[in-house]
Amino acid sequence: MTNRGRIKRCRRDADGCALGVDDAHKEVVGFTAVRHAFSIDVEDWYHDGGTDGRGGLEERVESNTLRLIDLMEAATERFILFKVQRVLPQAQEIAKVIQQQVEEINRLMPQLRRLKRDSIMPHCVEINRLENVADRLLRTAFASLFDGSYDPLTVIKWRELYELLEQATDKCEDVANTVESIVLKHG
Repeated sequence: MTNRGRIKRCRRDADGCALGVDDAHKEVVGFTAVRHAFSIDVEDWYHDGGTDGRGGLEERVESNTLRLIDLMEAATERFILFKVQRVLPQAQEIAKVIQQQVEEINRLMPQLRRLKRDSIMPHCVEINRLENVADRLLRTAFASLFDGSYDPLTVIKWRELYELLEQATDKCEDVANTVESIVLKHG
């Protein structure tokens, strides 16, 4: 496959991840509509349930999924803006992990309707495991990026791209952690 073909595939995959996250966001909105079927306190669901200042559970799940969409779109735009000619193998591996995380989020969100710990927690655990895999890949990618093999402009471009990918994996984990807190408190 040519470099141009790889770049097109990478952009298509990133767009697919963004669409997958959008589907997960729609599930969050649907879950809000059936919130009353559960014994989730209104205070916990809509308002800050503690002193962390992060807002209610609904707000945190929705905010995290929307931020994930933004990060995937930003990464896609940077690939175009930076005129990336060759997608580095580490970036391809990290993108695959993000795609797996998004797929796991999509499997997780419909489970919220039943709020059963045994049907939700395996997804949360897998999303967290994948985030750890992405962290290892990112450490290797950054080490490779700064080993002197690349010109300074390439380093600057890829450093920003890797940082966006890292934020995306972290945001997937934030979604899982928020859902996990719902389950542990009310499941």
